[in-house]
Formats: sequence, C-alpha cells, structure tokens
Amino acid sequence: MMYESFIYRNEDGYLIDCDSRVVTDFIFHLRQYRLRSKVTIDDCSTQWKVVSEWNSTEAASNELSAIDSRCDWNMRRSLL
Repeated sequence: MMYESFIYRNEDGYLIDCDSRVVTDFIFHLRQYRLRSKVTIDDCSTQWKVVSEWNSTEAASNELSAIDSRCDWNMRRSLL
C-alpha cells in the first residue's frame, strides 16, 4: 500500500483525507493516472481540517464524516 486515505463526497466532488506528510507525493501519484480526464486535483489542506471522535454515533450536519472501521470503539473521522 502506497498511501492510506479516506474519500469523502461533497457537492463539489470528492475530498481525500491522507497523511499530511505525503500530500505532495500523493497528489503527484494521482495526477499520473488522470490521463486526459477533465479532473482537477488540488491540495485543500488549508480549507479543511480532520477531526477524530471516539464513541461518536452521529455527525454534525455541517461536516463530512465516516466511521473508521479499523477501530473497534466507534471512531469517526470528520472534515470540518
């Protein structure tokens, strides 16, 4: 596995949550495979922040979130 990430869908497209240390390399890797598709891949780390919550069952209405199934204790990752 080269990069571990979470993918969220919003009204503008998709947001990919990955480790901040590999953002530049990950974007370079993704751009290699877009070929001639009209896809824009940008770094939005200044606009979005990742928050982790334990024992959370619901997300707030203004955030994108997903259950992290790697954990046994109901961990939710959210983009704010």
